[in-house]
Amino acid sequence: MLGQIDRFEVTRVHGMNALWSLSDAYQAWIEYDKWKAKSDAESWDEKCKTADSTGTRVWALESAIFSKLTQTIVLYQASMEAILSNAFASSGTVADAVDGNGFKRDWEAALHAVGESTQEFMKYESDFYKEMRIPLTHLHPNSDDKLNKIRTIDFRRVYTGVRYGWWAHIRLLRGSGLGTGELCANWEYICSGVRLPPDLYPESYP
Repeated sequence: MLGQIDRFEVTRVHGMNALWSLSDAYQAWIEYDKWKAKSDAESWDEKCKTADSTGTRVWALESAIFSKLTQTIVLYQASMEAILSNAFASSGTVADAVDGNGFKRDWEAALHAVGESTQEFMKYESDFYKEMRIPLTHLHPNSDDKLNKIRTIDFRRVYTGVRYGWWAHIRLLRGSGLGTGELCANWEYICSGVRLPPDLYPESYP
């Protein structure tokens, strides 16, 4: 079975696992808000009577959210790299434009070559890739600076970053003749498959 895995399957598995992790983070985030409000409303006496079980639940949900968000970041970036590999192998236009000069330059070159905007990709790269993924996977050197960046990771940034990445993905497919469709409609479709709301933070729409 493993011998039959191709570029597309690697891309699909990374991307879907990332989206499922993001969906899990969303569910944990909803629960966190409820339990945090309950914990904040409890008196000191109430916390003592329950051995602060509410606070323990809040801590557990914080840990779960962070775990799922970091999974999303690492897996989705792997998907973005595999997407470019697919386009390189399937489109002569992309293959002629991409020269292996790094993730950012190669994606920009590919999008320019197929006549698509780099707007969403640049937003993805500037925050999701540089400010979250690199600190997570390259903690050394400058560990203190990178740890500070890791501490600022939250659901909103990861969700918005994945959406920007997805839109860049659709642009590359569309421009290469490997896919069709409108950016937001594609995002809504993929979100429906993982039980994730597609319309969070609409101010970041293109």
